[in-house]
Amino acid sequence: MDQDGAQTSGGVVPPPVAQYAAGWYPDPTHRFELRYHNGTAWTGDVSNQGQRYVDPMEAALQAAGAHGPAGTTTRRNGVALAAMILGIVAVVTAWMPFLVVIGAICAIAAIPFGIVGRRRAKRGAGRSSMATTGLVLGGLGVALSALGILLTVIVVQLMTPGRHEVTPVECQARAGRATFTGTITNLEDDTQNYVVVVRFYRGGTDSSLGDDMTSVQDVQAGESGTFSTGITTDVESVDCEVVEVLGGLPVAID
Repeated sequence: MDQDGAQTSGGVVPPPVAQYAAGWYPDPTHRFELRYHNGTAWTGDVSNQGQRYVDPMEAALQAAGAHGPAGTTTRRNGVALAAMILGIVAVVTAWMPFLVVIGAICAIAAIPFGIVGRRRAKRGAGRSSMATTGLVLGGLGVALSALGILLTVIVVQLMTPGRHEVTPVECQARAGRATFTGTITNLEDDTQNYVVVVRFYRGGTDSSLGDDMTSVQDVQAGESGTFSTGITTDVESVDCEVVEVLGGLPVAID
């Protein structure tokens, strides 16, 4: 019979299975760093960082999900997977107005989950790549949360203008441009910023020519700020209407 698996009259003979010499080897169940093979079978004698323990092989195989002494199936690392998922959710939502709350929570949670996941991976529970991804994305999510908070503040300011009163001063069309000038009075007890949206109509009709907006910054309590806005048009007569006043932005709109 050919020991190398050559063709014989009885068919192809498979090569002999390699046998372990007695000694310490990487634990095939991935529960510990090393496991002792006595030359015939794996034993329950295991080691982690030089410390020896007893881990019965039958129980180890059941816990690790391996299919035999040389099985390579590793334990699942659910914590690492959770870290990665939390990190992904964090970077997707942390920069969004209002959703920043969810993003920040996920980002903060992804960091300790990633640390624990990496530690488990070092003990043979899956790979560390998912845990590392969770750590990186968690840190990025924390940074993006600052942007999300800023955008949330801006949106809230736009949605909640302070009490005010708008007074039209002039609406005219001249030299190919329609312009509107007015004042806005701050009726609150503190300084306010406003965004004023003006709609222009063809004179004497309901035909809209378009909208324009401008900002009025730092209007003191009880005082008024003047604003002017306009659009390009070829009509000779226009009507103007303030259609909306929003809360002010941190910077002026030209």
